Amino acid sequence: MLIIEIAGHPRPDDASSERRLFSRQGGSIGRSSQCDLVLSAPGVSRRHADIFCRDGTYYLNDRSRNGTRLNGRAMARGETASLASGDRFEIDRFELRVRIGEESEIDLPFPPEFDAVSAPAARRREDDTGGQARRDASGSGNGNGFYSFRGPDRRRSSADLPPTGRDNDISQAGASARAHIDRMGREELHAILRAVVEGLMHNLRTRSEIKNTFRLSATRLQDRQNNPLKFAPDAEEALDRVLAHSADPKVLTGEEALDDAFSDIRDHQVAMLAGMRAAFDRMLVNFDPAHFERTVDKRLETRGSRLVRLGRSGERASAYWTQYREEFERLSDNPEERFQRLFGDEFVKAYEEQLALLRMRKD
Repeated sequence: MLIIEIAGHPRPDDASSERRLFSRQGGSIGRSSQCDLVLSAPGVSRRHADIFCRDGTYYLNDRSRNGTRLNGRAMARGETASLASGDRFEIDRFELRVRIGEESEIDLPFPPEFDAVSAPAARRREDDTGGQARRDASGSGNGNGFYSFRGPDRRRSSADLPPTGRDNDISQAGASARAHIDRMGREELHAILRAVVEGLMHNLRTRSEIKNTFRLSATRLQDRQNNPLKFAPDAEEALDRVLAHSADPKVLTGEEALDDAFSDIRDHQVAMLAGMRAAFDRMLVNFDPAHFERTVDKRLETRGSRLVRLGRSGERASAYWTQYREEFERLSDNPEERFQRLFGDEFVKAYEEQLALLRMRKD
């Protein structure tokens, strides 16, 4: 579990709660009432940052325009950084403190009227943008991955709480699923596993195609620990290798192969997001009028053009517009150059940096 506490000022008048506890499902921080931790300030984006957990490590992903400072260092937009107990990060005028621990190590204060069966677990709190109901810590349908901390220090252990209707439904569903699995034949189980393997292989192939498009490094056969899901010619052979009890060091075991495939897909999605954000930001810079004017002036000065000596602003503006149209037409005539120049190079850089960061965290 990860606790984020608001330190110093402002206090919860400007926030949905003084503390939030995020589970491994993660959550979001921002000005929007849809966020798990709501911070109401002009410099806070509607969805300013995301919290997510991977392999037991919590991460902070900055999505904002105004930025986030982690331990005094400004994060780049789209950057992801791991969190540890004692870390502090700043969003606008909010200073947020990080603490990580097991659920059993964390005190969960409940308000006096807390009842796991009845509705009071869902409390409404409005922020200054007109928020919506936030949910307190309970087992009654809270699916957003966090717990709220409010009310006096009255503790009740989960063992004392009566089971909710949702708990009973989950228990019954689990028992029904186990009974169904017991009745299933080998062919039906094989068909389900084959569908899972086939879907994974399709996702891995799509990932490879995207990497080829951007000329990113491809996965190659190694001397050891190769994943059959990446190199088998079809799903049937991949499934045979996944289920085989092979001691061959060149091939991952079934469990290792599945874990490696899911991990690669997760990392690819995070890196894709970082790459797209960086590429879009760079594209905006390329089309910034001031940037374009400086570029054109420099080009014309080297040619000895009289444009840079034009005195009337109207003539200069007309000349800049002409140059802009010519540049746009040049890019439009060559789609491959347009894509790589405006999008590809910056995407590749951010994608590879994000993947390197994720791999470093795992190591």
